[in-house]
Amino acid sequence: MFTEYPIKLVNNHLVIDDRQHLLIDTGSPFSFHASGTMKLCGEEIAVRTSIPETTSSYLSEKVGAQIEGILGMDMINRYPLLVDVKNKFIFLDDDAIYDRKCQGLAKGLSAANFYVGISIMVNNKKAKMIVDTGAHISYIHHTFTDGLKVESTEKDFSPYIGEFQTDTYMCKVNLLEEGFSYEQTFGNLPSVIGSAVSMLGIDGIIGIDLFKRYRLQLRNGCLFIPPQGI
Repeated sequence: MFTEYPIKLVNNHLVIDDRQHLLIDTGSPFSFHASGTMKLCGEEIAVRTSIPETTSSYLSEKVGAQIEGILGMDMINRYPLLVDVKNKFIFLDDDAIYDRKCQGLAKGLSAANFYVGISIMVNNKKAKMIVDTGAHISYIHHTFTDGLKVESTEKDFSPYIGEFQTDTYMCKVNLLEEGFSYEQTFGNLPSVIGSAVSMLGIDGIIGIDLFKRYRLQLRNGCLFIPPQGI
């Protein structure tokens, strides 16, 4: 049986709006809380108090709000997650089964369920993407944006390389599901991160933009499309 939690967007970051102050981050394999415990779905769970290069104070500074920890993929694998940004709630331990699934990646990253990987079309080219709710900007390899008009320049941060800037480009996105096409902006990752991502055979990172458009469920390392607007 699911448990409902209120959420809010803070500077395009998805945060559980209760006393735990958790950043929902499917790009993080691990969860943590400054107190060493999380209370989820009626259970009190011992967790890390930080993860490499990332503490609650660091996140609070960068997000611009009180953040005490991260709800990462280890907990999302334990408690399937439905995200409804429009109506400002999530369900944890969502036991509903939906047949409509985004096209996943071949065995690899998502096989270990550390990340959720999907295949989509970006500017009419197939792209292998990591789904990262912790990314307030989405990113794609520069070969998908070469020759496009720059829309804006945005600031972002990484715990590994600090703050950086990226030009953004408007791109056409198709989730390879009928009726799920739209346009959104993408940046290009800094070379040091982009090279590491490319070595894994990944073309980019799709962030919170996707969840602002659609109600989505993460279950068993896959992304599902529940009925919309309910």
